[in-house]
This record gives sequence, C-alpha cells and structure tokens, in this order.
Amino acid sequence: MTVLGTSTGQARCRLRIAAAFVATVCVVALLALPYEAKAASGDVAVAVPIEVSCPSSVKDPPQFTFEMTPLEGAPEVSPLDVSCGEGKGSGAFSAHFNASGTYRYKLRQTGVAPSRWTFDNAQWDVLIQVLRADDGSIASNVVITPDGGGAKYPAAAFSNGYAESAKPASEDPSPKKQAQGGLPRLGDREALWILALIVAGGAGAVSWRIAARS
Repeated sequence: MTVLGTSTGQARCRLRIAAAFVATVCVVALLALPYEAKAASGDVAVAVPIEVSCPSSVKDPPQFTFEMTPLEGAPEVSPLDVSCGEGKGSGAFSAHFNASGTYRYKLRQTGVAPSRWTFDNAQWDVLIQVLRADDGSIASNVVITPDGGGAKYPAAAFSNGYAESAKPASEDPSPKKQAQGGLPRLGDREALWILALIVAGGAGAVSWRIAARS
C-alpha cells in the first residue's frame, strides 16, 4: 500500500507539473498574440510635403520629379512628380507603414534638367515616427530638416532656375548723328541737296557780278 500510494502521488505531481507548463506556454502565447496582431495589421499613410518654385515668366514648365531614398531598412516610397505653374508648385509623398518605429529618408530632386533649366540640388533629411497605441490608434510625426541638420521646416523646399534666351539688340530709330570730328553724319540725299545749294549760290553770285559790271 505504501509503494502504491507513493507511485500515485508521484504521478499526480508529474501531471500537475505538466499542466502548469502547458498553462504557462499558453499564457505566453496569448500575451504575444495581441502585439503581433497590432504590428502586422492595418496600414498608416504619412504625408511628406514639398514645395517647388520656378520663374513665373516660363510658360508650360515641365514636371519635376522627387524621390525619398529609404535609410536603415525603411519601407520604399514611390517617386513624386510636381508641376510648377505660375511660379510655384507643391505636392506630398505618401509613405505607408504597418508597424511602430522610427524611419529615416533622404529627399532630393532627381532626373535630368531640360534645356535651359537648372535643378536645385538641395537634399533634405526626413524622419518619420509611427506609434501604435494599445487601443489601436496610430500617431505619426514628420520632421524635415536640411541635409546635415538644422531647423525644422514644414516642407522640403526647392527652387529651380531657367535661363531666358538672349534678345537681339534693338536698333536706334533716330538718325545717327555722331561722325568723325564730332560733325553730323549726312546721308547721300542730304549731300546732294547741299551741293545743289552751293552750285545755285555760286551761279547767283556770278550773275550778280556780271549784272554789276554791265
């Protein structure tokens, strides 16, 4: 009886230990499930604004393309095309995240500048913070600073230039008065008139002398 009782007690003890182990594993799994579900479910879109300026005198300016290069494993973000009508334009990247974290990007203008255009080669640092609360709500924060650090800006700003074509020099419609010796420059017609006046004056003087002798 003693041996049987001892064996039965040991078996019960082992069952209790096994049950406690299983319960512990289940509790750990249950605690892990809500976090994993929050981290993998849902999607939040974060806007990263940019502003572009260009000469307002240019008609039909081209679209300018910008890109956000992900750093440290951040999710990819699609490029953004922005039009610059009447001297200014604006747009916003749409970055999507499904987990809390801090994400970093490098923002710049890309592509080849069209003829006569000069692209702004500025680069901007973009830091995006995403926080998912226990109640499922999501908060995000965007910090845009110049490349290398500095004050926070509400948007990444770019200024593109355009070289106007050279205009031909307009001719002066007034007569050209400057000539050698500081004297007025005369045309062929004016010279003929003066010559005629001189000849007429000489002829008149000769006629007067002849008349006087007579």
